Amino acid sequence: TAERRRELTPEEIEPRLRPWLDAHTRHEIFHTLQKRRCPAAPLFRVGEVPDEEHMQARHFFVTIEHPEAGRLSYPSALAKFSRTPAAFERPAPLLGQHNDELRTGTLPAAPNEPRPGVPGGAASPHATSPSPTRKPLEGVRLTDLCWVWAGPSGTALLAYLGAEVIRIESQSHICLTRRNTPWPWARPADVNQSITYNSLNFN
Repeated sequence: TAERRRELTPEEIEPRLRPWLDAHTRHEIFHTLQKRRCPAAPLFRVGEVPDEEHMQARHFFVTIEHPEAGRLSYPSALAKFSRTPAAFERPAPLLGQHNDELRTGTLPAAPNEPRPGVPGGAASPHATSPSPTRKPLEGVRLTDLCWVWAGPSGTALLAYLGAEVIRIESQSHICLTRRNTPWPWARPADVNQSITYNSLNFN
């Protein structure tokens, strides 16, 4: 019965599911679940990630020369901006390489990057930026149609920067985290009491 299927343990489900899983690739399973609107993602070994079609299409990994380790691939920015693209021009620092600069506040800039405070781009040990009088996104209002995890985490950051975030939800298909544990009581009184939901959807 349907009630009995809901009570099956993972140990009972796996023997039923294993033949189907063995007959399909990770990508086939992933795209099938996506079409059925089931949250899913393929699991890769670390060495497989750079060769993934999605990573290749986005040019997500960049190669930089390191003075000791040689040519290494580094993950680039999570988002691609046309007007202000992220630049990866320096390798990871050597152990203790910038200790003196960090102590004096004169950490060298990336190549060809001017430093504030001194003509010609030289760094000033005492150069400081004025404290902003308002948040950078103050006055911006946005609609949040995200759900579950990554979306609310992103819009919470935008709210930290001053944006007014208005969250829109469906009553017929509520966010999964509203039904997630833990709850403050043994049995939740309503869908607003999930600690998981409230910890993600602040601001």
